[in-house]
Amino acid sequence: MAPDDWDTVRAAAETHDLGALVYVRVKQHNVTLPPVVGDVLRASYVAGAARNMRLFDALGKILRSCETAGTPVIPLKGACLAERIYGDIALRPMADLDLLVKPADLPSAIETLRRLRYVADQPFDPAAQRAEFQDMPPMRRPDGVMVELHWTLVTPLCGARIDEDELRGLWERSTPTTIAGVPSRMLSPEDLLLHLCMHASVHHRFANVGLRAFVDIAEVARHFDGELDWPTFAERANRWGVANGVGVALTLAQEWTGVGVPTDVWQHLGAPEPDAQTLDWARQKVLEGGAVELTSEFARLESNGGVAGRLAALRTAAFPPRAVMARLYGVPGDSWRIFVWYPYRLWDLFSRYRGSLWKLLRRDKTFVDDTRREARLREYLGWK
Repeated sequence: MAPDDWDTVRAAAETHDLGALVYVRVKQHNVTLPPVVGDVLRASYVAGAARNMRLFDALGKILRSCETAGTPVIPLKGACLAERIYGDIALRPMADLDLLVKPADLPSAIETLRRLRYVADQPFDPAAQRAEFQDMPPMRRPDGVMVELHWTLVTPLCGARIDEDELRGLWERSTPTTIAGVPSRMLSPEDLLLHLCMHASVHHRFANVGLRAFVDIAEVARHFDGELDWPTFAERANRWGVANGVGVALTLAQEWTGVGVPTDVWQHLGAPEPDAQTLDWARQKVLEGGAVELTSEFARLESNGGVAGRLAALRTAAFPPRAVMARLYGVPGDSWRIFVWYPYRLWDLFSRYRGSLWKLLRRDKTFVDDTRREARLREYLGWK
């Protein structure tokens, strides 16, 4: 491979948080790297190892404290994948600790974190937050370690049908394991793969997830090869109402990693095939990113809902529920002061999106086309 090609690999690895993994995989195949590229990738590995050692030390203390308090915990995403799937905590970058607890155990888990000196970024009411989000506002330790407590797997806003019964089933299917040296639990193989597919697709709508999300999907599928119950996986995706997004996530994972997905999975998934433009838009968002306004309610202004749909989009953006306002602006949701922030919300939206609004008003072709693609993707993934 030419030096310029290696430099392209290095840049892509850094962009998509894959530097440590690329470094180790290349070394495993006894490939000689150009010195500059090798130094950069090795630095990614060393930095990832140091960062994750600190996070796993914090995770071990949390898991032991939760065990003492009788609070079951399932580490999600990076905390589970790094140790149980990749087998080397340096290979899966982590920015924080995502922990799933049962809805009834949220108060106990929050209190446990407070005893360990974790402080919420803002005041919050767990009951109000559950109506709009899949997790509580972040809690941080003085040294910067951040924890997000989840009560479900994806935001309720994406249309996923994961009710109390489904959550109970998820916990019943979880399996015992050891993480950070502490007895813990992890999602069943099917639920773990579903969570990763949903996280990239219906939750993030393929924005700001990068190629790493699809490497995660591929690594889980390969790790549980021969053990994954694919028909059950597909049936659960259908039941949860996320089959469309899961299908696109698997398609892109196959395309980019070559992971094998049984051909009959597509027959079991009750998902209409996305049109080429929608699939290409998802691909573009992963590889190139997207404008911030397209991750907001802004895209609904070009949906198929007509005038009524546009007015509904503007109303939702300008007057979100109290719990949303509380998280956006750090004000207690149960305080009368929350109403003072609604006029500010209008000014905030105008300040951030006036340039985009002007593009729509003058019908800038590129921007209008992108907005329509995002609107179609939202509709295909089940967002209201």
